[in-house]
Amino acid sequence: GTELNESSCKKQKKCTTMYTTIQYQESDDRSIVTLRLNRPDKLNAMTIELITELYEALCKIEEDRTCRVVILIGNGRGFCAGADLAANSLGVGGQKWDSSKIANQKLFSRVPLKIASMPQVVIAAVHGACAGGGFSLALAADMRIAGESTKMNAAFIKIGLGGCEMGISHTLPKMVGYANASEILMTGDMVNAEKAYRLGIVNKVVADDQIHKEALDLARRCTQASSLGLRLTKAQLRGSADGMSMQTAVHAEDVSQVLCLNDEDVKEYLKEKVKKFFPSKGKL
Repeated sequence: GTELNESSCKKQKKCTTMYTTIQYQESDDRSIVTLRLNRPDKLNAMTIELITELYEALCKIEEDRTCRVVILIGNGRGFCAGADLAANSLGVGGQKWDSSKIANQKLFSRVPLKIASMPQVVIAAVHGACAGGGFSLALAADMRIAGESTKMNAAFIKIGLGGCEMGISHTLPKMVGYANASEILMTGDMVNAEKAYRLGIVNKVVADDQIHKEALDLARRCTQASSLGLRLTKAQLRGSADGMSMQTAVHAEDVSQVLCLNDEDVKEYLKEKVKKFFPSKGKL
């Protein structure tokens, strides 16, 4: 597949240098942040350092109400090949990884939980290898754009571990159904971009060199909503995915709409929209 790097993002500012295994880019208006996994020589395989930096970046973004959409992407030939077992066992980045300890597992599993709970919309733009923890990471996002070279699989089952990690037993069945999820997770078979689209795992398939452009376009369309409206919509969808009853969902929707209608920023947003689309109409 096509190698990707920060130069493919002409609409965003130069990367900051506060991280060593990821790159952090902001759009000019700071409404969109792109986080690039940056271990291209290792297909962006996850080390303790990378997953910790990714989590810290997400925590920083979560507190920034100017940012409304996050794009996750991988530099080089793939999105993420999963956990770097060799590096983690050697303690690269100053920490030794022992997966038998639940605390170390949680260093990884807290990332998809953060993606689910943070108010910003998260879009994964994937290409090439999207395996193991990388597959789980992509599925944790709210939406996915796939390059034509994308190859997804649950690699854990291939090395003697369980096929599920980082939330995939929750996210995948909701997208593809129990039987399809069982086949993917129990066999470790590869899922290419076309099949991923057919199963409903990804929103769109494009050429590899277009995934960031496509993700930016999708992000911009999301930012056309009011900030509060977008946040509440994500919260509502996540609550529904977590098993909210219809009665609870409808009540939460009612509360969300009242919150929006009583928000001063939303009121101004509504006035502007009415002026634009109904210039001859009366006041709100």
